[in-house]
Amino acid sequence: VELAQDKGSYFGSLVQDYKVYSLEMMARQTSSTEMLQEIRTMMTQLKSYLLQSTELKALVDPALHSEEELEAIVESALYKCVLKPLKEAINSCLHQIHSKDGSLQQLKENQLVILATTTTDLGVTTSVPEVPMMEKILQKFTSMHKAYSPEKKISILLKTCKLIYDSMALGNPGKPYGADDFLPVLMYVLARSNLTEMLLNVEYMMELMDPALQLGEGSYYLTTTYGALEHIKSYDKITVTRQLSVEVQDSIHRWERRRTLNKARASRSSVQDFICVSYLEPEQQARTLASRADTQAQALCAQCAEKFAV
Repeated sequence: VELAQDKGSYFGSLVQDYKVYSLEMMARQTSSTEMLQEIRTMMTQLKSYLLQSTELKALVDPALHSEEELEAIVESALYKCVLKPLKEAINSCLHQIHSKDGSLQQLKENQLVILATTTTDLGVTTSVPEVPMMEKILQKFTSMHKAYSPEKKISILLKTCKLIYDSMALGNPGKPYGADDFLPVLMYVLARSNLTEMLLNVEYMMELMDPALQLGEGSYYLTTTYGALEHIKSYDKITVTRQLSVEVQDSIHRWERRRTLNKARASRSSVQDFICVSYLEPEQQARTLASRADTQAQALCAQCAEKFAV
């Protein structure tokens, strides 16, 4: 974090240029997934650079930490110095994209339908959270929305879903409940929450989480929450189901494949993903550009011209 705030350090200048680049990129994006993926890719590249840099070794003794511990330290620092200052802009951009594509309107309309639907018609066969527990769950959702770290958000989501499971068991203690029982209750709970915030949170977690992180239970609850939101978005009383639709399952599989590909890409990432360019005078007005290894000279020149506005 200290390095990121030090504009005199190479990493500090990378982070500052990256934040400017991210804001410019977000302003022209029309796909929420592509926007978040680009942010995650840049974070992974920053992480790769820092892990290989002498600047980090001057602050943290590699001999005192395992490779996994060092990666966790750097990832946490990137959340603080990159995602924290960009969080509001990211949410604003996601809100704008989903307002334009109609997702938020669909959620709001079907939220009213579900609120007017009985638990039986919703497919609920267990107890649902009572008012005091519901208030506790909604407070957790509020805390989750305030968090800037995807890891922290997932941790809160995990605790919240366990509260929902506990509520389900109240009517029949000791009975095990499965995914088919959980989905309708989760939809019941989500319909009583701020669905706009929940949609933004779920996307934020799914796309900005470190692809190398093993999510465990968190992955199940995250994908189930995503599935519940998709079911609310396309809710139809006539074809109510207690299972994730084929379309939602396909979407989750695509997300899992993206994580796998991004993890593989991260292992191949290097400091060559960044090029520091000066204009007119050496080391003056330096700008850092993200560039692929196969970028042609003509394309790189065009990128430089756009960056320096010449």
